[in-house]
Amino acid sequence: MTTNQDADILLRLYELRREERMRKGRAFLISTFAAQNFAEYTSKYPPGSDENALLRQVITYWEMAASLVNYAAIDEKLFFQNNSEHFVVWEKIKHLVPEMREAYKNPILFRNLESVAGRYQQWITSEAPEAVEALRARLGIKK
Repeated sequence: MTTNQDADILLRLYELRREERMRKGRAFLISTFAAQNFAEYTSKYPPGSDENALLRQVITYWEMAASLVNYAAIDEKLFFQNNSEHFVVWEKIKHLVPEMREAYKNPILFRNLESVAGRYQQWITSEAPEAVEALRARLGIKK
């Protein structure tokens, strides 16, 4: 059962997504970002670059939001009904994450995002069976 606190958190997450720099980062990640592997990622978006900062802002934002879901600070179904961007972010970076975890010696890097994206995919597939493949096709994301 959802609560007023769930609604407050959801609205606060929405407010944060509207911040100007966050919007720029979200647009960059969704429309421009492309890297086949970690080496290409670090070459195209090196630490200290504006692109790297934008990517980190968006990815860590969704990792934080996913942690709220994982620790039941917000109702999962309410979150899923109002957000799909976390899934898009995961789909755009998931092929890089194993190498990132190894390079950074951090096996739990983006674990919250990975977990919530997996459950979201199960949920949306049960509600709209063709939605995931349509999203991947629309964004040019390989399975």
